[in-house]
Amino acid sequence: MLDLFAVAAAHPHAFLSPDSAIGFGLLDFVELVGAAAITALVLTSSRVRPLLLTFGEKTGWCMLLLAALPIALRLALLPHCPVPTPSGSDDFAYLLLADTLRHFRLANSPHALPQFFEQIFVLQQPTHSSIYPLGQGLVLALGWMVFGHPWAGVLLSAGAFCATCYWMLRGWTTPGWALVGGVLTAVEFGPLSYWMNCYWGGAVSATAGCLALGALPRLARHNRVRDAISLGLGLALQLLTRPYEFLLLGLSVLLFFAPALIRHIEWRRVI
Repeated sequence: MLDLFAVAAAHPHAFLSPDSAIGFGLLDFVELVGAAAITALVLTSSRVRPLLLTFGEKTGWCMLLLAALPIALRLALLPHCPVPTPSGSDDFAYLLLADTLRHFRLANSPHALPQFFEQIFVLQQPTHSSIYPLGQGLVLALGWMVFGHPWAGVLLSAGAFCATCYWMLRGWTTPGWALVGGVLTAVEFGPLSYWMNCYWGGAVSATAGCLALGALPRLARHNRVRDAISLGLGLALQLLTRPYEFLLLGLSVLLFFAPALIRHIEWRRVI
């Protein structure tokens, strides 16, 4: 597996799905086989299922494990595949945003000769700044400030996504299958995913979606303040990261609560 990933790192256009001619690269097949093997093991082994059910109910430990798993696996690959080098307009625009934020600024003063620094996804006038929303830049800036490199923010966001995906599934299904879903998330979006090997991946936006969607069934069952806070955090993070996806996420939340709102309005009319 390490040799395969080293080859993929040397020839990304042949292996990574965004650049594959069919939109499904070799690494996707590796991830698909791994996911199928995990699912088959769960369905066929009488010893694995009780362990999953027992451990899956320990929410805190499961989230910690799933947060650490993709980070540990990617760090183990560093001798074969070092820290990603920024490439492409997206990477450099997000790194500019992160560098701006880590200096506690929202924008930079324009260059004296901006025509020599023109770049896609970067504004030169009236300020020198990235066009992107703040979400991804905040995570990169956090990793940059705490660990000295923006890629640390990418690793942290990937771990947070895997952990919150399990937390989301715990609200919708059984603990065992939620744990399986979290492991499959780490397989699909872990060290072999371009989300962990570039600076514009979607883990921050996905984490926001998990926070919001995981809060919905909990609010419907318990109506707790902490679940409402999780919903608000998810929506706010999505707005800061992907505004267009925020509209779809907000619409999904409204549709989920629409029956309850309709019943409430009808009840008020009866009263």
